[in-house]
Amino acid sequence: MEKEHNHEIDLAFSSLLPAHRQLNVHMRRQLEANDIAGIRPRKNVLLCEVQSAGPPNLGCLPKDYTNYIRAKRRLRLRVGDAEAIRKMFARLQLKN
Repeated sequence: MEKEHNHEIDLAFSSLLPAHRQLNVHMRRQLEANDIAGIRPRKNVLLCEVQSAGPPNLGCLPKDYTNYIRAKRRLRLRVGDAEAIRKMFARLQLKN
């Protein structure tokens, strides 16, 4: 692994480094609420960009916002999911 850089690191772009990218709590809640309301992910990201006064002030990349929305969608229960989980646990309990 190369420990020395062949160029200077500009601190203005430090938010683009993976270790520095993060979504704040306010933006997470807003993304989830907008997603539940039916706003498409791209429009949701654009709304966050406008509210933070431009993409450089987001604190992370637009792709990070989209990935967060998709991850939350996967974890959200849909109609009938709770019943399916209950039945699965009932089957496992009968098996043991």
